[in-house]
Amino acid sequence: MRTLALLTSLLLLAAACDGRGPWSDRGDTTAAGTGVDFGPAAAFERRLLFLAPGETPPTAAGFDFALVDDSTRHYRSARAVVTRDSAWRTLMDTAWSMAPMRNAWRLVPFGDLHLLVGLNDELEAVTVSGAPETRLFLGRAIGEFSPDAGTRLQLREAELTTGETTIAGLLLDVQLGRSLQRSGAPHTIVASAGGRAATPVLAAATLQPGTTNVEALLAGDGVLLALGEAADGPLAWLRDGQRDDVWEGTRLIPTAQAGTQPADTAPDWRVVRGGGDIVAELRALDRHTVPLPGRAGGTVGVTVARGWLEIREERVPVVAVLRHVRG
Repeated sequence: MRTLALLTSLLLLAAACDGRGPWSDRGDTTAAGTGVDFGPAAAFERRLLFLAPGETPPTAAGFDFALVDDSTRHYRSARAVVTRDSAWRTLMDTAWSMAPMRNAWRLVPFGDLHLLVGLNDELEAVTVSGAPETRLFLGRAIGEFSPDAGTRLQLREAELTTGETTIAGLLLDVQLGRSLQRSGAPHTIVASAGGRAATPVLAAATLQPGTTNVEALLAGDGVLLALGEAADGPLAWLRDGQRDDVWEGTRLIPTAQAGTQPADTAPDWRVVRGGGDIVAELRALDRHTVPLPGRAGGTVGVTVARGWLEIREERVPVVAVLRHVRG
């Protein structure tokens, strides 16, 4: 009943989506312009995970944006990677600081990063200059889910253009806002990452060594599954045709085989519900990982995978894009 009530009150139809911030209201009067007071030290993150499941091999991209706000300075970072034909390319990996601004959660352009913003300040496209130029267009909203005041997950149609080639696909848009009062001083977080806002900030602040945090989009025939972290723990949001469900406590966890050779047949990842039931298994097709700033041995990466998802006692083939952080 709790899950049903949660969905009834929080699942928004695409037509209801507008350009307001994930934590703002129309009468927002807070200094930060968020509508939610995260205190004098806060972190905001936004992740855009693109997947073209119909491509062989699948095309995918991951855009990561982070901000540490210590009330006197904004420390920002941006990272973006894309894979096509199993070849990964880093589009950007940069960090900068700036004077504080209202609506700190908003993305801002910097260097090769360009933003297209439409009516109601809705983000419409992200472009990274280069040879070739890469552009992610955010299309029609499919649905939206907000389990708490600082978490928003949104599913969208999307297009990824690289040079002259445009590929249609799906997008998982994750926005997070968290207080850093319990996570350690923000200046310590920034300093430990070499004077930059580590992307991801929240994992650098709170993730225990040896543990893994994952966000993912799984796509099958008429089925979408989004996995993420709410303020009080992991969850999965299932969209099966016109039916929606939320599985609280559901985790996407690496198996003992994760990171081994592609020739192995054992799964790299399993989706495990709160009661311990395995509802999906994924095998990595290819992956891109880099060191996690400020955490010795930590990594942050994007993986493209293929496997199955069990829905109503039937296993549906799925393709997935995962964004994973290991502490």
